[in-house]
Amino acid sequence: MRVKKGFALLVLWVLVSVFVVNFRVADVRAADKPKEVVLAVQHFSPVAGASWCGSFHAACQWLDNKYPWLTYIYQEGVGPDATISVAEDFIKNKKANIVVSNAEFMALPIEEIYEQYPDVYFMGNIASDIEKKGRNWIRYFGRQYQAQFLAGMVAGAITDTNSVGLVCAFPAVQVVRKVNAFTLGVKATNPEAKVYLGSYVGGWYDPPTEREVAEKLVSEFKVDVLSNPGSDSSAPVDVAKQKGIWFIGKDADIVALGWATEKTVATSYAWNWQVILDRVIADYVKGEKNPRNLYFIGMEEPLKDESGMIPVADIVNNGRSGIDSISAEAKKKMTQEELDLIAKRRSEMLDGKWDPFKYYELVDAKTGKVISPAGEMPSDAHLLSKMDYYIPGVVPPAK
Repeated sequence: MRVKKGFALLVLWVLVSVFVVNFRVADVRAADKPKEVVLAVQHFSPVAGASWCGSFHAACQWLDNKYPWLTYIYQEGVGPDATISVAEDFIKNKKANIVVSNAEFMALPIEEIYEQYPDVYFMGNIASDIEKKGRNWIRYFGRQYQAQFLAGMVAGAITDTNSVGLVCAFPAVQVVRKVNAFTLGVKATNPEAKVYLGSYVGGWYDPPTEREVAEKLVSEFKVDVLSNPGSDSSAPVDVAKQKGIWFIGKDADIVALGWATEKTVATSYAWNWQVILDRVIADYVKGEKNPRNLYFIGMEEPLKDESGMIPVADIVNNGRSGIDSISAEAKKKMTQEELDLIAKRRSEMLDGKWDPFKYYELVDAKTGKVISPAGEMPSDAHLLSKMDYYIPGVVPPAK
């Protein structure tokens, strides 16, 4: 009887111990489980038919699929007058934890309200104003100019007329930086080529005017390669298709979107916005009260994912990246030396060992003044808010 009673007590002790251990394991797992996160994005244009907002939308969907505890919501066509009301609707009615404005004219109004919501992360795109940010007001951009330089190298190699055309919205710093980087790339493979702007669109998303500017570049400046670093619609690539000239896609994989084929698109320089968003989400999940509040990262800070290393920007085409992204027809017009140089520069940028704005001397074409000598990296503040000059090789609109 004593044996049975002792055995029963032993069994009871084991059961209690297992229960306690399981309870503690479950408690630890519950504590470690990320909180539910609602990522809310204000898009300034439609997400369909617009490369900038379309690429941002795709990045958010990618994250939504990756994390079961993340919910992505958004509103399209948000202007600066609606920024605050849309943001507060996201927070109060849709329980948003992270609110993103993906254009600076929507980002800056957030200065009025971010301190009222200390537990919410606000993210605002930087186009020129690098100083405005706060503890929970995170400003961001990526060094897409690195991929634009690579795309410019392709454009310079494939032009027969030595005339490349860019459709641009405004002479804003963000646009000027893109034009200068692209032009450095063009000149790296074709010193004789020029980059023409024709005229400014006057808006970030204006398909009819974008088409008009693109057609003017072809008819008046005889460009045989087009791109649109400062406009957001598919109109310029439609012009390239109709005129039978090359196009360099921007912000997204234009061929993968179905806007054109590789017979028209030589390559595209595209964003991977999830590289920045993932870092911000990680800080929020960890409960970081003082998150990193300025992002201006380059290809050397990729997102490590099961699918591989994803840089913030890269040249892509129909799901391929790097040299493989250059279409077969475009490669026929390029020398092996040009292809090798593009591959080398991309590898160096991925390794953080090279940058076009450091490697080349930056000169104000209008005044002839050397702004930054070769070998000296311009400051982030200069690149983000002070590059208001075009370099030699750019032919701006006539006034």
